[in-house]
Amino acid sequence: MARIRRDVFALALLFLFLGGAHLAAAQEAGKININTASVEELMTLRGIGEVIAKAIVAYREQNGPFKTVDDLVAVRGIGEKTLSSLRDKITVGSPPPAAHSKPKPSS
Repeated sequence: MARIRRDVFALALLFLFLGGAHLAAAQEAGKININTASVEELMTLRGIGEVIAKAIVAYREQNGPFKTVDDLVAVRGIGEKTLSSLRDKITVGSPPPAAHSKPKPSS
């Protein structure tokens, strides 16, 4: 019984470690993902108030996810200067894995 508990504990630690590593990679060293962040999370960025944060979320909902950080300038109220000050604090996250397609049979 003690061995089972030890094994379960070891597996739990492994899952915690792997989950933490994945989360850290996803957050890219504390950067805020502009494709998933809430209004409140966006407002933690210097220079982003409630109006701009809501505009970012609205833009994302209407146009889909940002492909690059540079796409943020398409949001009304964000210019090159603001983008420049945010660049090292934001991310668009990792691209989704490519769908595997079957090769077409040759005729």
